[in-house]
Amino acid sequence: MLNRHWIRIAGSFLLFVVAGTIGLILLLNVALQRLSEAEFVALAKANADFIRNTGLPQTETLSRYLSQLLGVEVRFQRLEPPDARHEAVTVGIDSGTELTLIRERPQLREVLMRPIAVGALAAFWGLWFALAWAVALPYLKAQRFALLGAMATSLAHEGGAGKISAWTCA
Repeated sequence: MLNRHWIRIAGSFLLFVVAGTIGLILLLNVALQRLSEAEFVALAKANADFIRNTGLPQTETLSRYLSQLLGVEVRFQRLEPPDARHEAVTVGIDSGTELTLIRERPQLREVLMRPIAVGALAAFWGLWFALAWAVALPYLKAQRFALLGAMATSLAHEGGAGKISAWTCA
């Protein structure tokens, strides 16, 4: 009976932490993907403004230099991403000229290794452990007292009516 209750409590808490962790990971992934996309758009706009303000020629040489500097593919024409793993941002430099940046989308592993994601998961697990401890500890103490009570009752009934006990001597 005790094992069945313990399994139900532990199973409920484990189900909660697994479901919560998966939900938090999905939420963090969506939020950080949006943040990464916004940063990528801001990078493209800043580079287009730089090229426009400095009057640099939009040549293949500049495209290669910017690609090396930024760590993304840079083109001076509108391009679509080559596949679903990549994303492209196109912004205008001036009339008739566009700057396109192409990069791989951030993977889940990269998203989860950000300090904010690690901190959020650690905080969730810490709060889960505190909740589990706060709920399970009183339950375990109550079970221990119930077990001690059952043992005392069992010992009292084993004593028998004809034997002298400590209670009758006093």
